[in-house]
Amino acid sequence: MNVAIVLCAGTGSRMNLVIPKQYMNILGNPLISYSLKAFEKAKTVDKIISVVGDVLVNSLSQKELIFSIKNKYEISKLSADDIILGGSNRQQSVFNALNHISKMINDDDIVAIHDGVRALIKPASIDYIIEQTKIFGCTTFAKKATNTLTRVDEDLLIEQYVDREKVFELETPQCFRFKAIYKSHKKIMVQSNTKITDDTSIVINNGYKVKIIENKYPNNKLTTRNDIAIFETYLAKSN
Repeated sequence: MNVAIVLCAGTGSRMNLVIPKQYMNILGNPLISYSLKAFEKAKTVDKIISVVGDVLVNSLSQKELIFSIKNKYEISKLSADDIILGGSNRQQSVFNALNHISKMINDDDIVAIHDGVRALIKPASIDYIIEQTKIFGCTTFAKKATNTLTRVDEDLLIEQYVDREKVFELETPQCFRFKAIYKSHKKIMVQSNTKITDDTSIVINNGYKVKIIENKYPNNKLTTRNDIAIFETYLAKSN
């Protein structure tokens, strides 16, 4: 059984919205609905776990809100029991989801961890990276850097240039065999001084290698208000 963990617990503080950005309307639909529909349509995904926050949205709990979205958009792979509360940070939220599925999944099954606000993800892309994960064990979507990159000092003065041919911007989903990601998360829980940026850094910290998979489709993360028009353009074309 392959499981998608869709993270919906962020606060979206950088956008200064009344509600978390994953619930804002884009072309008449909640942003998070696009990601959920993509995983629903992906042939390689058997179950969806939605990880939500504890902040009320329009007087509803986020569990209630995701459940209503599930019903409206017919997300059959997501059950009410699989809408769970996240933790105090991203890593804790993912760990909560891994604990939740630990009794229902085999070690070699695939877990796809996705930022819910990457709403441009396509079902075909999901299927492709999961098939690649069956080969490589640990994978992530990524985009090759195209701009000139530099390292700077504390005064923002350029120190040196970085070879962009060896630099990629990581995206999601990031996919792993369950044993690798669960074992690595449990280990990192007792390493308080380890810097964690995403799930690939967690498995690399535990000795695993991660294969970069280049996604030929746009897979942006909605981060600021300036991203809204870009998302609307892409989503209008795809729908």
